[in-house]
Amino acid sequence: LTHPAPPLPDTMPPWQLALAKAVHAVFYALIIIVPLTGWVMSSASKYPLSWFGLITWPKFAVTKESAAYAIAHEGHELLGFAFAALVVVHVAAALYHHFVMRDHLLNRMA
Repeated sequence: LTHPAPPLPDTMPPWQLALAKAVHAVFYALIIIVPLTGWVMSSASKYPLSWFGLITWPKFAVTKESAAYAIAHEGHELLGFAFAALVVVHVAAALYHHFVMRDHLLNRMA
């Protein structure tokens, strides 16, 4: 939030600008939602939750028979696949801009 991304190239059409902003918003949402669904799902386990063996993590009051577990399980799986697919599309778009459009989009990362 304190370091906004540099502006996108002026040569990008409006639909690409809108799509780029939407994809980044979805990335940020998935960065939060996917771990939360995993946390809910893991809370139904009989084993304690720990973060790299350093911190014991609290559990939600769910069981493997509850609707919350089923929703979290399906959500975690589907959103994980969606996240992976979005990463592939994102990388492909970046490479397209670099090698086909040659608009120096990747130079923004330097």
